[in-house]
Amino acid sequence: MDVSPREIEEITSEDFQKFIEEMNSDFEIIEQNKDCGLEVYNFDEIIEYIRLSKSKAMEIISSSHLLVLRE
Repeated sequence: MDVSPREIEEITSEDFQKFIEEMNSDFEIIEQNKDCGLEVYNFDEIIEYIRLSKSKAMEIISSSHLLVLRE
Protein backbone atom coordinates (compact mmCIF):
# COMPACT_ATOMS: atom_id res chain seq x y z
CA MET A 1 0.00 0.00 0.00
CA ASP A 2 1.71 3.17 -1.22
CA VAL A 3 0.01 6.08 0.49
CA SER A 4 1.46 9.54 1.00
CA PRO A 5 1.20 10.96 4.51
CA ARG A 6 -1.56 13.49 5.02
CA GLU A 7 -0.75 16.93 6.32
CA ILE A 8 -2.18 17.91 9.68
CA GLU A 9 -2.83 21.63 9.87
CA GLU A 10 -1.83 21.99 13.52
CA ILE A 11 1.53 20.26 13.08
CA THR A 12 4.27 22.00 11.15
CA SER A 13 7.37 20.42 9.69
CA GLU A 14 9.36 22.22 12.40
CA ASP A 15 7.18 20.59 15.08
CA PHE A 16 7.76 17.21 13.50
CA GLN A 17 11.52 17.75 13.31
CA LYS A 18 11.59 18.78 16.98
CA PHE A 19 9.59 15.65 17.85
CA ILE A 20 12.10 13.45 16.02
CA GLU A 21 15.01 15.10 17.85
CA GLU A 22 13.26 14.60 21.20
CA MET A 23 12.60 10.94 20.40
CA ASN A 24 16.24 10.38 19.44
CA SER A 25 17.29 11.99 22.71
CA ASP A 26 14.91 9.71 24.62
CA PHE A 27 16.42 6.64 22.98
CA GLU A 28 19.93 7.84 23.85
CA ILE A 29 18.89 8.19 27.50
CA ILE A 30 17.45 4.68 27.45
CA GLU A 31 20.67 3.31 25.94
CA GLN A 32 22.83 5.10 28.53
CA ASN A 33 20.76 3.74 31.41
CA LYS A 34 19.96 0.23 30.25
CA ASP A 35 22.28 -1.33 32.85
CA CYS A 36 20.84 0.67 35.77
CA GLY A 37 18.60 -1.02 38.27
CA LEU A 38 14.87 -0.48 38.03
CA GLU A 39 13.43 1.77 40.73
CA VAL A 40 9.94 0.94 41.92
CA TYR A 41 7.82 3.44 43.85
CA ASN A 42 4.61 2.91 45.74
CA PHE A 43 1.51 5.04 45.31
CA ASP A 44 2.19 7.27 48.34
CA GLU A 45 5.73 8.04 47.15
CA ILE A 46 4.42 9.04 43.72
CA ILE A 47 1.75 11.29 45.24
CA GLU A 48 4.35 12.92 47.51
CA TYR A 49 6.62 13.53 44.50
CA ILE A 50 3.73 15.16 42.63
CA ARG A 51 2.91 17.36 45.65
CA LEU A 52 6.54 18.40 46.02
CA SER A 53 6.79 19.18 42.30
CA LYS A 54 3.61 21.26 42.49
CA SER A 55 4.92 23.19 45.50
CA LYS A 56 8.25 23.93 43.84
CA ALA A 57 6.51 24.99 40.61
CA MET A 58 4.23 27.33 42.57
CA GLU A 59 7.26 28.85 44.33
CA ILE A 60 8.95 29.48 40.99
CA ILE A 61 5.80 30.97 39.48
CA SER A 62 5.26 33.19 42.53
CA SER A 63 8.85 34.43 42.58
CA SER A 64 8.89 35.12 38.84
CA HIS A 65 5.56 36.96 39.20
CA LEU A 66 7.07 39.13 41.93
CA LEU A 67 10.08 39.86 39.74
CA VAL A 68 7.78 41.04 36.96
CA LEU A 69 5.87 43.29 39.38
CA ARG A 70 9.11 44.86 40.66
CA GLU A 71 10.41 45.77 37.20
